[in-house]
Amino acid sequence: MKSIFGIKEASKKATSFKEKIKLALKSMLLGSVLISMIFIFIGNIYLKMDIFRRYKITSGYESLANDFITVGIGVLIGVFLIMNHKLIFRIIKFLIKALIIAVEIIKAKLPKKHSLPRTNQVYAPNISQSKPVQEKKLHLNPKCAPLNLLNNFYDNKKEHESSRKQELINSFKKYELDYIKIKKVLRGPSLTRFILDIGDGKISKIRSFEGEIAITMGVDSITSRVDKEGLIFEIENRNKDIVGHKEVLLEYMKTKPEKNNALEVPIGKTAIGDNLLLNISKCPHVLISGATNSGKSVCVNTILVSLIMKNTPKEVKLILIDPKLVELSNYNGIPHLIFSVITDPRKAANALKWAVQEMEKRYKTFAKASVRNFESYNEKPNVASMERIVIVIDELADLMLVASELVENSIQRLGQLARAAGIHLIVATQRPSNDVITGIIKANLRSRIAFAVNDSVNSRIILDEGGAEKLLGKGDGYLYTTEMKKPKRFQGSLISDKEIDKVINWWKNKSNNANIQEDISLNISLPKKEISGKEIKHDDSFECSDNKGFCKKEDNQDSNYEEYTEKELKVRVYLNESAFHTDEEEIILPSTDTMRAHIGIMKAKLIEILDDLEKEGKIERKGAGRGAKTYLKISESEAYQFLKKYSPESLD
Repeated sequence: MKSIFGIKEASKKATSFKEKIKLALKSMLLGSVLISMIFIFIGNIYLKMDIFRRYKITSGYESLANDFITVGIGVLIGVFLIMNHKLIFRIIKFLIKALIIAVEIIKAKLPKKHSLPRTNQVYAPNISQSKPVQEKKLHLNPKCAPLNLLNNFYDNKKEHESSRKQELINSFKKYELDYIKIKKVLRGPSLTRFILDIGDGKISKIRSFEGEIAITMGVDSITSRVDKEGLIFEIENRNKDIVGHKEVLLEYMKTKPEKNNALEVPIGKTAIGDNLLLNISKCPHVLISGATNSGKSVCVNTILVSLIMKNTPKEVKLILIDPKLVELSNYNGIPHLIFSVITDPRKAANALKWAVQEMEKRYKTFAKASVRNFESYNEKPNVASMERIVIVIDELADLMLVASELVENSIQRLGQLARAAGIHLIVATQRPSNDVITGIIKANLRSRIAFAVNDSVNSRIILDEGGAEKLLGKGDGYLYTTEMKKPKRFQGSLISDKEIDKVINWWKNKSNNANIQEDISLNISLPKKEISGKEIKHDDSFECSDNKGFCKKEDNQDSNYEEYTEKELKVRVYLNESAFHTDEEEIILPSTDTMRAHIGIMKAKLIEILDDLEKEGKIERKGAGRGAKTYLKISESEAYQFLKKYSPESLD
């Protein structure tokens, strides 16, 4: 009989005293079940068969047979309760909770009894009780929109951690990985993190079973990574929690530091449920990317709403660029805007040039005040404080199609210098390809937010490593700033269009300066230029004074001739003449010997000047050896401006 129930085999494996006690208890329970079944069987046989009573073999024992059956059934019920005591406790706990809820509902429906006043007190009815109770207004900043404008989300459906833990343990046993121990279980809004102790096992072997374990647990994929605590498995939850932006802001109010950081905003919750903060002033520029419906636009809106709910127009100013026309246009009219929301890509390129000029103007102001950065300047007494400027671009791909060189150059200059001037960039795109996120843009936007993308190639473009292709979508993302060694996974907070409109309308009702913004935005429109053959009509009030296309008014043309040496000027005039007088789309420069003979300078000096021009992007070298070619990258309009300034006779 022992071999039938597996006790004989278990007794051989049992080594510790605890295991032997468990085995003994199991044997006793099984013996009790067998004895009770025999009692029930004998009692029923005696009661059902009349042969005993007919021949008076054993008559008069009906009550004893009934006792046998009762005892047997009682023993079976007792064994069942002992073996399922956890289930019984859960049922009792559920019934108690249900009873408490029912009592509370009944109390709420019953009419309230007013207690009579004491004899030594004068009774006066409280008139204020009849008025509707208003919700207390909560503010991140008393001068800004209240948090009550946002909605509450309390429909979170949390599943029990032990069920997912047991599923993972069973999966390890199924694939002979039962040496892995689960050290810790941390449940977040969209996934559960398991910290594993792999003992003497190999990570490569464990990772080879990720697909099989994912199928066993009923999820699309499992993300694994190595941490100092152990091997981490991140598995998506069956019931994902909604992270409301109001909930995130309320938690931020409880934990925010005493010193107010204007550009520190919460963007969601980490994988284990903690608030995740984005400090734009430390980033200092952010690149956001993700496929359609991944949560990119919602993330941009949560950042913007947090900024205008935390800062007044005197603290933070915004420049919003929206070539798609529908993402940010509803922000028109709020007093934080320097210009109306810019939807024309050409005006957007010029707005970026305006930001570069504002940055240079601020640096001159810092130099006069003998300070190094924005914070030091605002701390000085008796000076007009500067506002921080945040430039938000959604979508970068549309700008790169129209004015890639101007946009790239502006982002490069702002990325390198704008932080100390209090100017920050937030650039979003749903096309994380090399032609949109170029090497120059990546080098200057060091902080990244990546949402779900199509493949690992796009993930490497954003994060410089894979992983974003395994994200779940709908706000599941990675944050990677300059202060982090590895990307941090998070669930972005949710804010609806109605909530955004409430906050925007609150600011519109408080301020009426939309007309001023529109007038200012018209002043930065691009100067009109028409290229037709060799004639260029342009606005004389603007002249391009540098090689990157940034335009400003000229004060004295003759004073700029000392920018280049005589030999360098000869080379530049030669190249600009070639660009202006040639109608070909691609201009291939002749060999170095031919150019040296034509210009009249030494070959070594010519090569040195050409190397500098290549760094500036005026020429591009392709190939090597005899097949090498040098392409001229100067546009016709740039050549015209250069020759007009340095060699007007070349235009004839």
